[in-house]
Amino acid sequence: MFIRQLEYLVTLAREKHFARAAEACHVSQPALSSAIRTLEAEVGLVMVERTRCVCLLLVIALLFNNVVRGRRWPDLWF
Repeated sequence: MFIRQLEYLVTLAREKHFARAAEACHVSQPALSSAIRTLEAEVGLVMVERTRCVCLLLVIALLFNNVVRGRRWPDLWF
């Protein structure tokens, strides 16, 4: 797992769209998607439900995102 992958996940959580997240990270959409898939494989969990128009972060990804951003565990539930 690389910091870059975590940054991509945080940006994807904010943007909720792969193309916009890729633009914000200054990478191509396929590169961002590949990094997220690699992260999912490394942790053994699907974090993003990919649809044609928008991506939905699954609960595990939202929790992971909050941990990456430094929020305390009690803050994750509200």
